[in-house]
Parts: sequence; C-alpha cells; structure tokens
Amino acid sequence: MASNSGRRGRPSCNAQATQEPNEDRWERMMQVIQEQTAVAINLVKSHAQIIGLVQPPPPPSESRSRVIYDFLKLKPQPFTGGHDPLEAQSWLDELNKIFEILQCTDEQKVAFASYMLKGAANNWWNLARASVMAKESPMNWEHFQEVFLGRYFPECIRLQKEQEFIQLQQGGISVAEYLTKFEELARFSYHYRYDPNETWKINQLMQGLRPDIRLNLVLHELTSYATLLFLDFQTVVFWFSKILF
Repeated sequence: MASNSGRRGRPSCNAQATQEPNEDRWERMMQVIQEQTAVAINLVKSHAQIIGLVQPPPPPSESRSRVIYDFLKLKPQPFTGGHDPLEAQSWLDELNKIFEILQCTDEQKVAFASYMLKGAANNWWNLARASVMAKESPMNWEHFQEVFLGRYFPECIRLQKEQEFIQLQQGGISVAEYLTKFEELARFSYHYRYDPNETWKINQLMQGLRPDIRLNLVLHELTSYATLLFLDFQTVVFWFSKILF
C-alpha cells in the first residue's frame, strides 16, 4: 500500500514531456488567429469583387490602351514643322495641358508627342532620336522639349522675343490689344518662367501703357495683377465714354 501511494504522489515522465509552457501556447494561439483573420479578409475581398463593390485593377495592356484613347479623345493637333516659333511653342503648351489632365508619365509624354509629329517634323524627330540613342542619353520629357525647342524655337529667337516683350509699348493700339500682346510675349521672359511674381507683372504692364492711362492707374494702390486688369477695364470704359459723349 505504501509503495502504491508513493507512485501516485510523483508526476510521471510522460506528463512532464507533454506539459507546454504558457508562452508557447499563446504564440500558437496568436498564429492561428492571424491565419484565420487573413483567410476571412481574402474571402471578404473576393465576395466584394464578385458583387462589384471593389473592382480589380485593369491589366497593364488595358490601362495603356485607356490612356491612349483618352489622349486621342482630347484631339491633340499634329505638328508638321514650319518656321513659326510661336506655333511650335503653342503646340508644346497645348500638349503639356493635356498631359497634366491625364497625369501622363514621362514615357507616355514622349511617346504621344512623337506620335503627333508629322511630315517634316517626323523626319527631324527620326534623326534626332537616332542621335540621342547613339549617345545613350535618356530621352525623358524635359529632354524632348529641350531638343524640340532647340530645333523649332532656337535660343536666339527666344531672346529676341524677350527683348520685344521688355520694350513693348501700347502706342496707338487699344488697352485690350496691348494686354493681349503683353500676355502673349510674357511667356518668353526670364521672370515669367522663373519668378512670375505680382509686383513684376504690375510694373512691367504699367511701364508700357500710354502716359495718360498710366497716370490714372498710379493713383490706386495696386496689390495684384488681377486688380490692375480690372482697373484697366474701367479706364477703357472711361476713355471710351469720353469719345462717344
């Protein structure tokens, strides 16, 4: 009887081997919970896609086709070359507006712009691209614009346009015509490209106005270019009424 009670009081070797620490049991439990959670999330996503709540991303080829379709839908104009630098600059400006709307990548911008080059411009591009590839230079959008303007809007002509803007005077034309010419040439100015602040625009515009109109405007405290344009409009109405009445 004594020997039997002694055996009952001591834990067996098998019981010690199967007993696990509390930390191990918690780790296994957390792992199972995480696995089950991941399975549940995947099931919810699959169900949402089936009923149309979440659309899977389109394949790369379909996405590219969509961008091309959207680009052509905006009806970009082809560029055939020519000797008018303003036409070349305007063509590039229009493309940049389209690219901003579509949020095109650099690669797409170069591809779309080169596609719109026709005739003599396309012949030039084939030679220019071959030269760039031979030099192993990257052809990003910034580089494309630099090469394009170098051909169709050389720096010497850009400097002439900048001087034309700096020396612009209203003379005998109307205020409205002067403003149109001012805003057309302003984009070629260094300040317009790198530091187009309000003070510069106001001073530059005032400088070219006729003295009688400029005198009427200096009586106002001008803080923005938009205010100046509004006062210019009032001035036009004032002088027009004097002529008529």
